[in-house]
Amino acid sequence: MQLETTDLRLKNSELRLEYYENVDKLTDKQKEIEVAKKEADKWMMISDTAKLQTERAEFELEEAERLKKELLGAVDGDDYLKEQVIELRYQNQILREENRSLKDKLEKAYEFMKQFVIGGINLLEKFMEWIGEKIKDVGRGR
Repeated sequence: MQLETTDLRLKNSELRLEYYENVDKLTDKQKEIEVAKKEADKWMMISDTAKLQTERAEFELEEAERLKKELLGAVDGDDYLKEQVIELRYQNQILREENRSLKDKLEKAYEFMKQFVIGGINLLEKFMEWIGEKIKDVGRGR
């Protein structure tokens, strides 16, 4: 009887030790998740900013193209307008490069976001879903 009691106490001690080890592991994992969430939030903000900058650069590029066509139609020997066309081509090139750079940053942010899974779907899918909702809200005038 005493041997059984000793065995049970020993088993109880082992189980308690295992329980506390598991609690420590769980706490560590929760800390890792918090760090990952903060990093993901940072990348979502970077991604939002890059997306807005890309859209603005694309708009400015379209505007520069429109002006270039307009000016080219009116140039016919006018040196001032020719200089303006050259300047617009230069600005156009700068905007193209900026646009390419922003698209690269956006792609890197997307690739990073794919690494994190929340609720069974990766962060990029969650973000795209969120963007879709925001676009719908804007369409409804919210």
